Amino acid sequence: MDSAVERLRPVLLFGGTTEGRELAARLAGRGQRTILCVATDYGREVLEPELLANPCLDVRIGRMDAEEMRRLILEEEPELVVDATHPYADQVTRNVREACEKTGRECLRCLRPRSGEESSGDMGLRSGAESSEGGVVRVPTVQAAVEWLAVRDGNILVTTGSKELAAFSQLPDFATRVYARVLPTLPSLSACLGQGLSGRHIIAMQGPFSEETNRSQLAEFNCRFLVTKDTGDNGGFREKVRAAGEAGAVALVIDRPETERGLSAAQGLSAGQVMERYEQWRRRQHV
Repeated sequence: MDSAVERLRPVLLFGGTTEGRELAARLAGRGQRTILCVATDYGREVLEPELLANPCLDVRIGRMDAEEMRRLILEEEPELVVDATHPYADQVTRNVREACEKTGRECLRCLRPRSGEESSGDMGLRSGAESSEGGVVRVPTVQAAVEWLAVRDGNILVTTGSKELAAFSQLPDFATRVYARVLPTLPSLSACLGQGLSGRHIIAMQGPFSEETNRSQLAEFNCRFLVTKDTGDNGGFREKVRAAGEAGAVALVIDRPETERGLSAAQGLSAGQVMERYEQWRRRQHV
């Protein structure tokens, strides 16, 4: 690494999300020393080769608890800490906040917008309603989604990732009703196999997906339900809900954790707003 870069206090960035990758590219491209923390090897693999080759970027791999984050902050002494983790990674967000509070560092939360109830109307669907021709139903948690599905018949396309499969395995006829769309990684495949899924019931693909892809998978597996998180436009949420409507399926939406729903517009920033705050900090530092 160039000595001038080494002398810069880093920006500590948590997040293997689309927003995290965008911020890492913009910061490193600006010549800013950036430490990007991702949970898994896959979080590094999806980075663009040009970004990985940038000497300003330092990728750290591995899950950390609040104490490990605190020690990292004390070791690296970042001027800015940015939490760009997934909207549903609420435990990670709590850990980042705790580490920043204990070290006296400001934490900027980069948060993709929630879809909002108005999005369902824009897509010609009725939020909170279920009919023979589909609809949108919101539930607060994964367990609530499982309980809602348990009293209904029909195949299910689960697009919430491999971590929640243990909860969905409680469903009657889980191995024959559920089609799980997960990341194409060994841990994800192992989780599917470990819960009893096999063959066509495992769809290992990297998203986000087009409306056409979602619709074709719903039709291919004769799914009456599509389970999704409210991942916003960057997470392909709109395409999933539209596809469900076109296929006559119910879009069962697991709402965001309370830690994220309570954020005001000033607390939850877009990637562009994070960069604006960064530029303000740079001007103050006369760099």
